[in-house]
Amino acid sequence: MNTFGPSSWSRRRTASLLLLAPLLGISSCVSTSAPGPGPAPVTQPAPVTQPSPVTQPPPLPTAAVLASYPLAADAADGSGKSGDVTMSAITFVDGAAYIGGTYGGFDPQSGGSILNVRMPPEFDFQQFTIAVDFKADELADRPVLIGGTGYRWLGFLLKADGGLGLKYNNANRAECPGASYAPGTWYRVRLTYDGHAARAYLNGKQVCSVETALDHGDDRSVSVTDYSSGRIFKGSIRNLRIYASAQGQ
Repeated sequence: MNTFGPSSWSRRRTASLLLLAPLLGISSCVSTSAPGPGPAPVTQPAPVTQPSPVTQPPPLPTAAVLASYPLAADAADGSGKSGDVTMSAITFVDGAAYIGGTYGGFDPQSGGSILNVRMPPEFDFQQFTIAVDFKADELADRPVLIGGTGYRWLGFLLKADGGLGLKYNNANRAECPGASYAPGTWYRVRLTYDGHAARAYLNGKQVCSVETALDHGDDRSVSVTDYSSGRIFKGSIRNLRIYASAQGQ
């Protein structure tokens, strides 16, 4: 009798299974197929880009507003810091003060129009802005605003050809090249002075400037009349404001 060790028996058993596999319908091949595709990679969402914050200009400090005259229905100062506008032969039409364009000097009995503002005590001739909305009735040589009645230290002028100009220190003028106005259209003008230069802005755009030292003689008034030429604005104005700093835009 033959005796087989464990390894001999294992080989005989494996051989027997291989011979019987076809009869039992068992495949003797081990699958070597490649594994199926793995899970799709997870797509990370694109980072959300936050819009850049809109930088707003800082509000103008209340302290910088020395006087504010809406001129919509009366002569009162809306800021409560200054007195009323001195008026004569002025009417209020469509939320604005209407000036008829007739010169009356300083006499309220003359029948001519008067619109004068007395500067508040805090007004500084070395740092200021005077602003107003205006709508002229016609193309003509007329002022819109004049600072001072006797000294006429700074003013904004309309020209008959549609041009614009600065008047300063009584008789001096500076042209505003390329700037113009049209009758019946509202504009916003700002006159500024920073201690070195006078500038005029029309609808936020600088249109003329001149370097000068203002000869003001402490003449603390603003009006729509040029008392040196006897000319006065003709048309509508509103939102007359005086600031304690040079604010152009």
